[in-house]
Amino acid sequence: MKKLVLSLGLIIIALGIYLFTDYYFQNRKTNSHRYTQSPLKVDIYGKQFKWIFHYPGNDGFFGSTSGALITEENEIGLDPNDHWSKDDIIAYEFVVPTNAKLETTLTSLDLIHATIETPIHGKHDAIPGFKIPMESTTPLESISGEFACSQLCGKGHNDMTTTYSVVSYEEFEEWMNKQLKKRKKVESAENGTK
Repeated sequence: MKKLVLSLGLIIIALGIYLFTDYYFQNRKTNSHRYTQSPLKVDIYGKQFKWIFHYPGNDGFFGSTSGALITEENEIGLDPNDHWSKDDIIAYEFVVPTNAKLETTLTSLDLIHATIETPIHGKHDAIPGFKIPMESTTPLESISGEFACSQLCGKGHNDMTTTYSVVSYEEFEEWMNKQLKKRKKVESAENGTK
């Protein structure tokens, strides 16, 4: 009888621990947002000696790019006449929200580069002419770190670093809005309007 009571007690304790941890982790994962179900897409470009991150705007579609449109100001050749490019974001830091599905493509604009492994992105080669697709899920907690090139790519190789940040969804939306305002301000200055 003692063994039965002891066994039942252990089962109840184990069940309690299981239910508590399940409840705890389910509640942590409920910080859902639009990228919990539909992936956030980001195109990542390597270029001596920097990383460029292309985000689609609120419409969720990338504007078209062309090598013929690449200039010092338009480093990825984003077509300014394409309707879908009007709200695209070009950034030099990798910012994503917590608990998000992430679809990235990795390419290079000049020669072979490679990303270091981070909690949001594995180690992969960036090869000119190829768009390497990758899928991942961002961590549940906010983190940040270094996003660097791990392929010797010239004298400035050590400078080919930027930051990655995993932030709350609200902080991500705020960051995206700031980037879009910055882009509109630059375009206005280039067009001579205010």
